[in-house]
Amino acid sequence: MKTYSEYLALDRETRFPLRDEIRADVKTLETIYGESVSAGQPPRETVRILIEKIGFSRASAAVGTLVNHSAWDGRIGRKNAAWAAGLENAWDEETASHMGVYTNRIHMAHLDQIADAMRKAENA
Repeated sequence: MKTYSEYLALDRETRFPLRDEIRADVKTLETIYGESVSAGQPPRETVRILIEKIGFSRASAAVGTLVNHSAWDGRIGRKNAAWAAGLENAWDEETASHMGVYTNRIHMAHLDQIADAMRKAENA
């Protein structure tokens, strides 16, 4: 997991595009999630489409960062919180807050299901 001090150590030319990319990836996840829920599709389908659109590494970083941002919430399971905390490409809670990376369009219980599907996709 990447920390806020690691984020601040990056030069401006790296830091801001990185922030913008992960914000865009979260927006993509929110859009796919909304469409999937409307179509009655399971979380694994949301994850499959997300990976197809942005690639596995960016998808895991986006989901992992959102989980790290909200790991304190009781609706995020311990396995998924531990998974997200162990991702090298995901940012910690403090960094996610400073980067403005969060979601209010995905219910935390659903985010936990998405993280579970992402974790399983990683092991597939």
